[in-house]
Amino acid sequence: MKLSKLGKVALGIAILIMVVFTTVQTGIVIKFYEPSYDYAVFGWISVILFMPFFFLVVAEVVRKVKYKFQAIDDTLQALNTSNAVVELDVKGNIISANPIFCMLTGYTLDELKKMNHKDLIDPTTYPEEEYRAFWNKLRRGIPITGEFKRITKDGSEIWIYGNYNPIK
Repeated sequence: MKLSKLGKVALGIAILIMVVFTTVQTGIVIKFYEPSYDYAVFGWISVILFMPFFFLVVAEVVRKVKYKFQAIDDTLQALNTSNAVVELDVKGNIISANPIFCMLTGYTLDELKKMNHKDLIDPTTYPEEEYRAFWNKLRRGIPITGEFKRITKDGSEIWIYGNYNPIK
């Protein structure tokens, strides 16, 4: 993540203050300097001077991370409003589905949550060995894209263009 010029300057100043502070404290610990009131005051002033620069950098990083998460959230929201989306666990159990997927399959979300991915496929189209290979690929983190035949609640066939993307 890139910091702004102000963030870089603030980080540089904060680092400089801490290097000087640490050097003096180390000198006191190894008895290069004698502990004194002046060094105690120097320590407190160093910490007080360090804080605004440090918090400026932290605030910038938090703002940028928040912006990135918002961008990801907006992207996922856009996908959810224009695509049928279903979330599965590693065993194929349905965890969640958006309204478009529910409408497409004819199932309610509560019904889908009690189902497995296998319940939506035609076993004659996908033999057991082929189906197992499909899931082994996903478990290895390999995305799968293509046209897939699915069975709706009323037993009718639908063809979907699907993207199975493992999330690690």
